[in-house]
Amino acid sequence: MAADRRSGFMLLEVLVAAVVAVVLITLLTRLAAGNRHRVGEIAGTSGAMAVARSVLEEVSDRRKLEAGERRGMAGAYRWVVVTDRLDDVEPGAATSKTDQETGNDPEKVIWTLYRIGVAVEAPDGRRTTLETHRLGRRQGRG
Repeated sequence: MAADRRSGFMLLEVLVAAVVAVVLITLLTRLAAGNRHRVGEIAGTSGAMAVARSVLEEVSDRRKLEAGERRGMAGAYRWVVVTDRLDDVEPGAATSKTDQETGNDPEKVIWTLYRIGVAVEAPDGRRTTLETHRLGRRQGRG
């Protein structure tokens, strides 16, 4: 009789262990699926940031800066660049080393301050934005 009670108790232990195992497997599966989703989000954001930096470098050449809007695609990423002309900065009395080397007359150089904003949309619809201010170089006052 004692052996029968012991085997019944072992069956109960096995059932409890199986239930615990099922619960743990379910939780771990959900956790893994959530992590996979987060990794995808991070990859999309990281890619968008790389595209934004690349586009910003391309459009921020101070010799070619001008106000306006540009749009484009880089792979699966859509980007928009908005450049706003803020104000002219009059030259000071001191001549910069660059002006001395290039022979530019500092009285004729006008620096213009621009705000450049880049917005990139990842394939999953998330938007990443970067903004900077750059000085653009113009000759003369017109």
